[in-house]
Amino acid sequence: MTPIFIVGVPRSGTTLLRVLLDSHSNVAGAPETPWITGGYSDRSLRELIEFLGESKLGPVNNLSGLDSQTLIGAGRLFLDRIFDTYLKARGKSCLVLKTPDD
Repeated sequence: MTPIFIVGVPRSGTTLLRVLLDSHSNVAGAPETPWITGGYSDRSLRELIEFLGESKLGPVNNLSGLDSQTLIGAGRLFLDRIFDTYLKARGKSCLVLKTPDD
């Protein structure tokens, strides 16, 4: 699944565009996802992956054969699973995201 990203500055109509696209029978306009990159808080999937890759306690430093690219791939699989479930629940096949920092 490859999402479509809506890009724009605040107050430019990106939310309205997401809502309009969401009204299509095959398009799911997801709510904002600041938890992916930490756009509105200090907790994010990005921070978790970085921590697990860099920390002395993380798996990259403690499990042989594991590297940061494996962690990034696991993060992608995590997102795919979440958004695939979201799309199936909505009966749609195309995902639209619009969180500015993503």
